[in-house]
Amino acid sequence: FMAQIAYTEQSATQDVLDQWFGENVVKYHPPNPEDPFINQTKTSSVFVKVFEVVKTTDHERDIIIILSVRGTVNAIDILIDALFWLPVLMIQVLRAIIPFGNFFNSIYPSLISYMTFSKVIPTDTQNYFDEINDFITAVKALNPNSNIIITGHSLGGGVALVAGASNQLPTVGFSAPNAKLSHINFDITVEDIDLYNYNVIPERDIFPRVDDPPLGVQNIMCRAPNNVGVLECHHIARTTCEIMYACGSGDRPPFKECPKLGYDVPQKRTP
Repeated sequence: FMAQIAYTEQSATQDVLDQWFGENVVKYHPPNPEDPFINQTKTSSVFVKVFEVVKTTDHERDIIIILSVRGTVNAIDILIDALFWLPVLMIQVLRAIIPFGNFFNSIYPSLISYMTFSKVIPTDTQNYFDEINDFITAVKALNPNSNIIITGHSLGGGVALVAGASNQLPTVGFSAPNAKLSHINFDITVEDIDLYNYNVIPERDIFPRVDDPPLGVQNIMCRAPNNVGVLECHHIARTTCEIMYACGSGDRPPFKECPKLGYDVPQKRTP
């Protein structure tokens, strides 16, 4: 849900949060230089929404900050996808067709680092990941006692996974491209990827098959008809409905759009 809400219009975000979690449970912090919580004065090419969750017990007050990174929505995002993940996709195809392709896994990361198009094409997207790392550093500096969690879908999930490993923060991606073979490009380690990354992968979704996944993976079903386009299983709304259909929504209301996607009308369970 927190990955999906990155696509919601800013003006409607707080209302959606209140409907789902209840009023004043999760606070959305839109970009505002006057907000002492987070001073996001720069218009980011990596669109991140910042949320605050406060848990109060008898003895302490815990603050959880959730950073939700938006996925692909325009042609620029598609270009960024290609710049950073096309080389690893080419290597994966090569690995699949040559005999004993997995035997050469140790050399693929170095080979990919020489193939990366973002190093030879002059573009502002070269600073894409540096920008989100700077943003996270600013959030941590302003909120040193908070627990920070990152999430995102599609390209946003791939950016989130890289940022999580880079900053050693727990991160959950949904249908996100991975970073194990590309770790040299992103200046992160395989150990941090396995320790801090978790990717939710719907069946028949081709995007999270790009690069090798972390150890933390949750495979889920996609109940879309087989004759629909390949993007249907990549849709974040369908992923959310699939998780709710399989696991339930607890005490929160189910999505109204789930029946439109072919799921049964949710039934309330009695204790």
